[in-house]
Amino acid sequence: LGETLAEYGWALTIVNSDRSAATMQLERAVEILEALLRDQPGDLLARASLARAYARAAIGIELNSKNEALPRAIELTEKSIATLETLVRDDAGNKSHLLSLVKGYSNQAESMQQFGDSKGASIN
Repeated sequence: LGETLAEYGWALTIVNSDRSAATMQLERAVEILEALLRDQPGDLLARASLARAYARAAIGIELNSKNEALPRAIELTEKSIATLETLVRDDAGNKSHLLSLVKGYSNQAESMQQFGDSKGASIN
């Protein structure tokens, strides 16, 4: 369900530019996936889905919001990165996690640059 809501929220963001509906679906997806991981912290698939949901929510905020919402987007990107770092550590044979992590660092740098944090962006 969490993965489905994340995909639906993403579609609302990209196709319809319906920020309020997209935000609601993505927040529900994150809540469901976080709850699942509290109960089953070793579930790598749920962890990957949560990282994706965080990232998509962050991108949705960036695409549909003004600069005052960028700190929330950066926070979600940081959560995605932290989750991906655990996947790279715990599922080292799956190179897609590493690729997603690199994309996460790139997205974070872009968000920070957009927010005026050139120093933080250059660290990434």
